[in-house]
Parts: sequence; structure tokens; C-alpha cells
Amino acid sequence: MKMFLHLLVSAFFITSCSQPQNLLTNPGFETGSGEAPEGWSGMVTRNVQSHILGTDTSVSHSGKASFKIARVWCYPWQQTGLKSASPVKIDPAKKYILCFWYKTKGIDEYPLALVSQFKVKCDTAPTVTYKKSISNSDSWQQHFILLDNIPADAKELDLSFYCWIRTKGSIWLDDIEFREASKTDVAAFEKWRRRPEPSPVGKSEKGKFAATGFFRVEKDSTRWWYVDPDGNPEWAIASVGDMPNLNDPAAKSDWFRTTYGSTHEEVARSTYGILNNDCGFNWFAGWTGQGLASVTDERCNSGKTYMPLTQVMNLSDAGDMKEAYARDKNGNLLNKSGHWVVDPFNPEWRKLATAKAEKMIAANKGKKWFAGWYIDNEMDYDDLFRFIWADYSSKEFIKMLKEEYGTVENLNKAWSSRFATYNYVKFDSIIADKPEPKDWDDPSWPDFMAFERRMMGEYIDFTYNLVKGLDPDHIVISNRLHLGAMPHLYRTIDLWGKYDLICMNIYPDNNMIGFNPGELEIMKKLHEGTKRPVIIGEWSVPAIDSKLYQFGRDSLGRPLDWSWPQVTRTQKERGESYRMCVKQLASLDFMIGSGWFKTTDVNAKERRANRGLMNGSFELYRDLTDEMKRTNDELKKEMELPW
Repeated sequence: MKMFLHLLVSAFFITSCSQPQNLLTNPGFETGSGEAPEGWSGMVTRNVQSHILGTDTSVSHSGKASFKIARVWCYPWQQTGLKSASPVKIDPAKKYILCFWYKTKGIDEYPLALVSQFKVKCDTAPTVTYKKSISNSDSWQQHFILLDNIPADAKELDLSFYCWIRTKGSIWLDDIEFREASKTDVAAFEKWRRRPEPSPVGKSEKGKFAATGFFRVEKDSTRWWYVDPDGNPEWAIASVGDMPNLNDPAAKSDWFRTTYGSTHEEVARSTYGILNNDCGFNWFAGWTGQGLASVTDERCNSGKTYMPLTQVMNLSDAGDMKEAYARDKNGNLLNKSGHWVVDPFNPEWRKLATAKAEKMIAANKGKKWFAGWYIDNEMDYDDLFRFIWADYSSKEFIKMLKEEYGTVENLNKAWSSRFATYNYVKFDSIIADKPEPKDWDDPSWPDFMAFERRMMGEYIDFTYNLVKGLDPDHIVISNRLHLGAMPHLYRTIDLWGKYDLICMNIYPDNNMIGFNPGELEIMKKLHEGTKRPVIIGEWSVPAIDSKLYQFGRDSLGRPLDWSWPQVTRTQKERGESYRMCVKQLASLDFMIGSGWFKTTDVNAKERRANRGLMNGSFELYRDLTDEMKRTNDELKKEMELPW
């Protein structure tokens, strides 16, 4: 019945989208040709080195043509696609619906290659960008986006569609409509974005596995599990545990003292109780502080139920030792916003990482309540093959080329093509020149890809062997992989299977309630490629009613947060999204848990974002946390979890 209703909603949109109210010119690309059919213009940002872009009369959803984006070779995050040729006038008091047909073919690199974007221009307020990622589809699929929260002084927008990854595959767009949305449209959209709720897979059984005294991961006939020290299967329903700071002005109130206490120890126990009892969590996610770890330690040692912990090591953080980081031909470091990527062959980094690991492991070695170590956090390995020119990696690259080609003359002959002619007189000349591949057909590309695998494999082998050697009892978890870099993971994904557990950080874009099909497909590919269980290390959903997403800069001068495109409307809708996401994860037999980020909203001088279970005054968002509690308790019952 639910699927039937879903089809009815789609049928409604199809009918409505045929009405003569479209604000776009040439929605089916029937007039004009090439990269700029009537009403549209091609869009190619910097560092897009090759692409196929333009109308395609051999493929269409309706009529005689569609618009094709294909075989893109670009740097990360660059845009290849099309945009409305002229700005579209809008009324900020109204709502608008975008519907379009699309399909993809041969995009094996990443399941979310297409982005739809609005850039809303205002009279005085800064331009606001709305964007949504679209799941790959090998057949024509209709997609919908509702624009219903517009700055009061908005006047017009640019609409664009683009491929943001390097891919050999193709995207087609057709029958695009952007129009005012009626109440019926809004209701239909709300039905379209909701899907049937899946059921969890597998039931825990007390003492099913051997008791080893420490946590590990293991699979039974139904799914992968965490296995606790006593041999009980567990599924981690986790949240970051960040405690209120007693120096915060909000912690001085009578309400706070009554609710949390007035000492560090009292606040830790109260926060622990809120996360476990009020919200229903049974684990702590990464970044949980020592205060809550102390409560877990105390409870475990007294024989009580406890919330296990993990910890992030950040082994790739080499501090000010710049020579330890991967670098490109221009000397730029592969170190974005503190998400380090090292030259894994650098012996000084290895010493630094060893010393860090020894110090961190000493604090938790032998503790049964401690589950495991995340090696790194959101390491930005985008285009690692272009960042092989640090001292030690570049020498290893030359060594590999010498072994493969024997003589530099053989290399010159093999690499020369329509893209470049090479006349190196010795192998070391390559380091001075620092070439890089220019297209999928560039004959140097396989060698750069092969060394990227060697470089990543060296990092994985070293970090795993280091931590496992120092602490054989606890789980060794991968770098906390995040979506920004994951379009590049397919080239090395099998190597990551050396870790005991694979971690992925993801923030759903919330155009649909729950994770969209492409987001779920990424999780599946991660498991299939590594053959290991997966955990979501970080995820959460923000909402507009937190009042942290005012347009423009707020009274403290803070800009609209990067999480803006992911917002839902209300805390109640956050709760609905939480329920769907957790149910989806529990229905995947390779997933062993997830970690909500975070306890308290990000509301500091430099940033504002509704990521917390509670606001800046440490008050729970009850519409959210009541649904969390209901969902988490239901999940524990359905999966027969021990606590």
C-alpha cells in the first residue's frame, strides 16, 4: 500500500509538471544545440581539464533531445554541467518546486555524482546557496526539490546541475521544470520524500560468542556485531559525549545546578544519565571526553552496565613538521582544515606517530570497557596521486618507475601521447618536472594510480601494524572516511580491509527523510570493497527552528553555516529523520552501529550549527530526544540487545 501511494505521488508530479507554468526556457533542450542550448549555458569551473558536455539527440526522456555531461576529468569539487542562462525571478513570499528527469550510466566511481543547486541572490543579504546530491540511476528517474525557505529580500536565482567528480560515466538531464508550488504540491512532495521504514536484521543472543575479555567484531548467520568482553553481541546506538563546561555562563543558573550539579563529577554523571536514560543511547561515539570515560570506568569496575568508548588517534597529524605531509607539484600540502595526509615513507613522521600511539595506548591498555582506536579523522586523500612529490614518496615513485621501465627512454616512449611528449634524460628529471596525468586516456595515469595505491597501502599497513602491535586486545578502526574524499576511494578501497572495522562519517542531505539511495549505496560499496563491517562514526540532522540558521551574518558576525543545505524544518522532523536513519542502518547486515554528533549545539564565536541533542543552555530538544528514546528503545527490543 505504501509503495502504491508513493507511485501515486510521483504520478501527481508528472501530471503537474506538464502544466504551462514553467519558469524555465527550453526545459527539454529541444531548441539549440551544443553546450548552450536555448535558455541554458554550459558551466565548467577551473581545473576541469576535459569533458563531454552538450545536447544529445540519441538519448531523451521525452522529445528528441536531452543534455549530457560525460567523461569528466577534473580536480576535486570542480563543477561540470549547465546553468540557466538568465536569472530566474522569484518572490520570497512564495514556495517553488523543482522537478526534473535524469539518468546515469557507467558511473562506478561514486554513487552521488550529480548535484542540483540554487544560488539565490538578494538585494542586500549575501547570496544563499542551496544544493542537493542526486543518487545515480541507470534508468530515467524523476527527482523533486522544494524551495520553501527564502531570504526576505531575495529577487532571483541561478539554477544549475553539475557533475562534481572525476568519472568515465555519463549523466543525462531532461524535462526540467521550476515553478511556484501550491499547497497540493507541498503535500505531494512531503509524501514523495518519505519511504517505508525498514526493519532491523538479526537478534542478539547472550553469550553467543566466546568471551575474550575485550571487544571485537564478529559475524554470525544474520549480521556483523560488536562482541562485548563476555561474548554478547551488541549494536552501537551511540552519541558523542561532550559535557557542559562549568565555566559557561549557562552553567551558573539554578536550573543547571539542579539538573546537572555543581561539580565536574556530578555533571559527568548527570550527562551520562541524560544520554543513556533520556535519549536511550548505549554507547559513546568518538570525541567523548575523559569525564564520561571515568563514569564508564567506574560503572564497569563495579559490575554495572556501562557505555563503551572509542578514541580518535589522529596519527597523521605531524604538527608543524611540514615536510611530513603529502604535497603536489606546486608544493601545496594535502592538509585541508586540519585533515592531514602524510608522506607515509617519511621516517620522522613514523617516529612521531609511534610516540603518539604509545602515549595514548598506555592510558587505555587492558581496559575491558574500551572498544577500540580510530586511526585518523576525515583524512583528505582527494587526488592523492597528484600529491606524491614529498621527498620520500617521490623517491619511492622513481624507484617504482625504474623497476617497471628499466630505462628512462622506455618511460619516455610509454608516456608520450597527444597529451604530452616526454624527453627525460634520467629518471631523477621526473622529480624536477613533476608531471601529472591529464585525462583518462593519458598513458601515465596507470602508473600514478599504481603509486597512489602503494602510498595508501604503506599508510594503512604502518598504522594498523603499529597500533595492533602496541595493543593487540582492542579493535583497530580505519580513518573516519568522509563523503568529501570518498569519490577517490574506489582506487584503493580493497586496501582498507586490513583494519578490523571501517568507519564512515556522513551527514544526510535530507531532501528525503533518512539516507537517500546514493548515501546507502556508498555504505554498501564500502563493505563490499573492504569485506569488513562498517560503523557510522559521525552523523546528525540540523533544523531551522533552532534559530541558528538566520540568513546572512548574525549579531556576532557569523556566516550561514556549511550545514545549511542539509536543514530540516523542525526538531520534530529531526526526530523523524533520526528514526528513519537508524532503522536504515540497523537493516544493513554489515553495519554495527552509528554515532550521533553531538551532545550540545555548535554555538561559539566562530560558528553556529544545530548539531546537538541540546541547545547552548544545555536543555534537551525534547521533540528530538523523545523520538530518539522511543526509537532506540524499540531497536533494543527488536534486536534483543543486552542493554
